[in-house]
Amino acid sequence: MHEEKKCLQTAEDDNVSKLGVTEQGLTEEEVAVYDRQIRLWGVESQRRLRKSRILICGLSGLGNEVSKNIILAGVQHLTVMDNTEVTKENRRELFLPSKNSIGQNKADAVYPRLHEMNPMVDLHAYNEDISSKPESFFENFDVVCLLDQRKDVQLKVNEICHKKNIKFLSGCVFGHYGYMFSDLGKHHFVEEKVRVDTGSVKKSNEPAAKRQKLESRADEDVHEMVHKAIEFKNFQSAVSPKAIHGLSLKQLKSISKTYFVMQVMLEFSMAKGRFPRVEHKGKDWKDLLDIRDSIFEEMQIDNDMLPDEFVSHCIGEVTAVSCIVGGILAQEIIKAVSGRDSPHNNFFFYDGVDSTGLVDNIGTDW
Repeated sequence: MHEEKKCLQTAEDDNVSKLGVTEQGLTEEEVAVYDRQIRLWGVESQRRLRKSRILICGLSGLGNEVSKNIILAGVQHLTVMDNTEVTKENRRELFLPSKNSIGQNKADAVYPRLHEMNPMVDLHAYNEDISSKPESFFENFDVVCLLDQRKDVQLKVNEICHKKNIKFLSGCVFGHYGYMFSDLGKHHFVEEKVRVDTGSVKKSNEPAAKRQKLESRADEDVHEMVHKAIEFKNFQSAVSPKAIHGLSLKQLKSISKTYFVMQVMLEFSMAKGRFPRVEHKGKDWKDLLDIRDSIFEEMQIDNDMLPDEFVSHCIGEVTAVSCIVGGILAQEIIKAVSGRDSPHNNFFFYDGVDSTGLVDNIGTDW
C-alpha cells in the first residue's frame, strides 16, 4: 500500500551554503568530508545519517563490505559484532583485518581499519554471540543488520525488531549465490521527480530564443518531492513454505533460483548449526540434496526448480558476490535511515552462475 503526498522544491534549495548546513546539525569538517553525498541526496538525508545508530552482526567478507560502505557514509554510531575468529581459511575473504590478525576476534580485527577510514564515527566492537543478547540490547539501534547468520537467529532478531519498530535487514552469500532481505516495518520516504512544466512558456509571445531559455530554466529549477509509505512483511512470512503455495508454474519460474538456494541453506544451518564447508564437501553435498527434497515436498514444488548441480556452486564465499550483495545492503541501510528513495521490498537475489540480480517481494500477508 502506498500513501502519496506532493510538494515542490527548487534547485536553489540544493545549493546550501556551509553556514546553512552547519545550522542543521553538521560541522564544518563534516560538510567538507560529506560534500559529495550532500550534493547527491541532500542536507536533510545526511543529517539523518549523522543521527543514526547501526548494528552490523557478522563480519565475513560480506560483513567487511557492508561495514566499510556504512562507515564511509557518515553515520553517527556503528557497532560491529562477531563472536568468531580470523582463520587461515577465512582470512583471504576479509580485507579489513591486518595480515597478522589470524587468531584474533573478527570484530576486534576490523576495528582499527574502520576507525582509520572515518574517525568521526562513534565506533564500537563486540565479540559476543548476538543470540544471547536481551531484547533491550536492540533498543540502542535504529537499524539492525545480520549477515551470514543461522535461520533461527534471523527469525528471533527480526521478531524483536519488528515489535520494537527497529529497521531490520539481513543477508548471506553462499558461494556464487547471495541475498538481501529487509523488513523496515511501515517505512516513510521521499522520491525526487523533475516537474516538467513548460506549457505556459511555450504559449507565450516571447521570441523563440528567449522561450527556449525560459523552458530550460523551468525544467532545471523545479522538482517534485513525492512522499510515500510502504509496509513490509516479516522474515517468517517470507521464508515460510506457505509463501509460494498456490503459485502457478509460470510464477514459480519467475522467482530467482537464489530464493530456493537460500531456503535449502537456511534449513541446513538449522540442522547443522553452520553453513556448508569445503572440508566437508562430500557429506555436505548429500545433506543439501536431502534437505532440498524435504523442504520442496513441504513447499509442494518439484525438485526440477533447483537441479542437483546447485550444490557445486553454493559452498564458501565468492568475493565478487560479496561485493555486489554488500553494496546493495549498504545502499538499503542508507535508504532506511535517510528516508530518501524507494527501498527494495523485500528481497534482492543475486545469482553469480547466471550473473543476474533480481528484486522481488515474497511472503504471506500477516
